[in-house]
Amino acid sequence: MPTIFFRFNRCNIQPKCYYCDTEFSENNIKSFEEFNKKIITIVKNNIIRQICFTGGEPLLFIEHIKSILNFLHEMINYYYPIVEIETNGLLPLPECSEILNCYEVCYIITPKLEKMNRYRNVFINEQFEQRRIIFKFMVHSDIGQLLFDLTQIQVFREFNMVGQYPFYLSPINDSTDVQSIINNYTLLLQNMNELYRDICNDLFFLNTNRFLGLSIQLHKVLEMK
Repeated sequence: MPTIFFRFNRCNIQPKCYYCDTEFSENNIKSFEEFNKKIITIVKNNIIRQICFTGGEPLLFIEHIKSILNFLHEMINYYYPIVEIETNGLLPLPECSEILNCYEVCYIITPKLEKMNRYRNVFINEQFEQRRIIFKFMVHSDIGQLLFDLTQIQVFREFNMVGQYPFYLSPINDSTDVQSIINNYTLLLQNMNELYRDICNDLFFLNTNRFLGLSIQLHKVLEMK
């Protein structure tokens, strides 16, 4: 699906996760005018079906996100792309607003399992329940660490009472090399199949329609980063 990505370079988790691929430094866009020109060029030359805000932590920039969506709405007001906002889940989801309500907004929540104690009661509120939510859990491909990760995910979903939400798994990549990413994904797929075959009763949460499968970061594979 043709997607335009906006990557924000600040995060509320410090130090940053060791597998984070965001460069937390100054970008080379010096003004909003320059920024808007880049958006106009992209939209004019492409049919945008989806908009993804990632980071860093996009919810630190929610007012900027609203401004961008409003700007895009004025340019392509004959249809509304799907909007995905990727977040670590530690900040409150934004209040409904006129511009957010124009779009089909989905929040992709990627919890940091190593900081599980910070998520206590975060997801228990009416505002959260009224949003479209998908969880994404980062896992290692090595079979020993993968089993530990899956056990942690099961505990996290039960402890935070989010078992009703769909989720998928994505491999942790220690390298940005394209072939390394593909190999890592292949290894994860093999080890997932082996674990599921051997101990599927212990990993019962994978045997539900809430588990959407594995996801790979295609923009890296396509060398579009």
